[in-house]
Amino acid sequence: MSGGCKGIATIDKITLEYSYVGDDLGQFTSFVKDTLTKSIQLGKELPDKFSYGFG
Repeated sequence: MSGGCKGIATIDKITLEYSYVGDDLGQFTSFVKDTLTKSIQLGKELPDKFSYGFG
């Protein structure tokens, strides 16, 4: 996977409902979801919107 993938991952801070729209992330699909979910569960303060790059 290259750093050229684009998409938007969203998680509701109250219900923890996760959604993703964008390029296929392949092996990173669960990483993105798990990272966002765990951050919310651990009470980390996240901005309403932010971008995160990997690849």
